[in-house]
Amino acid sequence: MKKKGSILLLSLLLLLTTACSNTSGTKESKKGENNSVSVESKDPFAPLPEKVTINLAKSEGDINLNLPVGDTLTDNAWTRLIEEKLQADLNYVWTVKAGDPYTQKLKLSIASNDIPDMFLVGFDEYLELVHNGMIEDLTEAYKGYASDGLKDLYTSDGGKALETMEVDGKLYGLSSMGTIDNNTPMVWVRQDWLDKLNLEAPTTLEQLKKVTKAFIEQDPDGNGKNDTVGIPGQSNFFNADMLSFDAVFNKNKSFPGFWVKNENGDVVYGSTTPETKEALGTLRAMYAEGLLDKEFGAKKSDQAAQLIASNKSGIFFGSWWAGWWPLTDSVKNDPNAVWRAYTLKDSEDGTYYAKQERPIGNILVVKKGFSNPEAAVKLLNWQVRMQYEDQSIDPYNDANPPVHDNALPIYIGLWRADEVLKLHELVVKIAAGETVDETTYDGPAYLIEDAKKVAEQWKQGEEWLSQNSDKYGEPFSRVIGVQPLVAEKNKERVYSEFYGKTKTMERKWVNLTKLEDTAFMQIVLGNKPLDYFDQFVEEWNKQGGSQITEEVREQLK
Repeated sequence: MKKKGSILLLSLLLLLTTACSNTSGTKESKKGENNSVSVESKDPFAPLPEKVTINLAKSEGDINLNLPVGDTLTDNAWTRLIEEKLQADLNYVWTVKAGDPYTQKLKLSIASNDIPDMFLVGFDEYLELVHNGMIEDLTEAYKGYASDGLKDLYTSDGGKALETMEVDGKLYGLSSMGTIDNNTPMVWVRQDWLDKLNLEAPTTLEQLKKVTKAFIEQDPDGNGKNDTVGIPGQSNFFNADMLSFDAVFNKNKSFPGFWVKNENGDVVYGSTTPETKEALGTLRAMYAEGLLDKEFGAKKSDQAAQLIASNKSGIFFGSWWAGWWPLTDSVKNDPNAVWRAYTLKDSEDGTYYAKQERPIGNILVVKKGFSNPEAAVKLLNWQVRMQYEDQSIDPYNDANPPVHDNALPIYIGLWRADEVLKLHELVVKIAAGETVDETTYDGPAYLIEDAKKVAEQWKQGEEWLSQNSDKYGEPFSRVIGVQPLVAEKNKERVYSEFYGKTKTMERKWVNLTKLEDTAFMQIVLGNKPLDYFDQFVEEWNKQGGSQITEEVREQLK
């Protein structure tokens, strides 16, 4: 099984569902009947009281599972172990390709009321199933049967994942986890250029402008040519995780694409707030001054990254994991490049508004009427135990190459949401020669092994890493990239208030998004005056935004 120490690759596939049949554990549910288990604490690892068949379905990715000869996606050592521990038969009634084929199959199942016993869904499908009364309330099953290990994962984000999944105070599913501070934007800057030009680190907007102007005009690379440029960006310049201008928006307490509370406590769309207008005005002025790459509006992210890779730009906005990309290419082309990250705020003692990614991914749900809804919780208990708590029970623990997690009965991304921050702290300690005692460490013990490997690379020194760029990405990102996020004491994490989809959104969101993208770009490029923002907001509301806002508020009640 792959360790979960590396959190960079966080995108999850919709993978596991089930279809009911006459042999499943589903029973008739009378109107008003409550199939929930008692809230009293139960044995989280005990088998089910009697043998039950759980009908499952699964999506197939285009990946090599590295299974031994004889084992398959739906019949392997992991599935057999779970069957033994739960006293259950896992019956995979269909498998389809991941992505659209899976999504379409799932939609047909929901439409025909022929859903599986247990399956994974996205958040929109989750809300639909709850609204239609098609899935079990798992509130009591989770309270009664969740293991300490599973609870530890779900509390590592302050309970944000569970809170997001709650509908009318009830929990109808168990989700994969997001990662705290994973896509939080910072200012990345060539520290060697700062030192050469005797400039302060750009932690405020005014410092950022001063540094960018100097990098453009004062030949920081010393090649005697006027060939350095301003801050690179991509055409999708907001609500993106790398090479966007989100840091400028967020500094201004603006969160386009998010649903946020205004000063009156009402939920509004973040792209329509006065703070967003002000941030657009800032970007418009920076573009007019030549501080932003003049061609950003026509570039994709990989094209913008070329300015970093070629070291024509020494400043950009990005997440903690920039060491993997685009900075590996930068040091490969110039091993003398020294990069550092800084948080951007209104003032030195101001608040750092840290935009957060969605705290949940895919969600495991249980068909309404299934005889043992606690089986879903127990199944995850065992998977967490194998992955994190006692890898000696993992039948593939010593497999080389490791067996891919898609071969698990339910492939759902469960990890500590604060894993990036925890791993950073461990790497720094171990690299400094400190000993970490597994018996007293207050985090997950499995991280210690991962941290030791990264610390060994970091101890080689930054110069060595730059000269061996294929080793650069992980140790640099986990130490230098995460350090500002850990050190920042005046930080406010910001989540969207709403992640679902309303009825009007289904019909009008595509056009509203186009309206927004066009208006923002035209304002920043100077093709429209800043006050055009007010016209955009008016049009956004007229074309469905006002109705959507009301629907969002209604759903949040």
